[in-house]
Amino acid sequence: FPCQSQGCEKVFDRAGDRTKHEKYHYQGRPNVCMRCGKGFHFPKDLRRHMIVHSG
Repeated sequence: FPCQSQGCEKVFDRAGDRTKHEKYHYQGRPNVCMRCGKGFHFPKDLRRHMIVHSG
């Protein structure tokens, strides 16, 4: 399953993995930290990042 984004040569064994990867090309970083403005692709990454602000 090759990535459909022009210029990207990545190929995946599963369609779901390709779909997840393609979000990096098309959706930007929609999960933004309200404290510092840093953006993340996935909510789980934002939650992990929030630990830096709790110390």
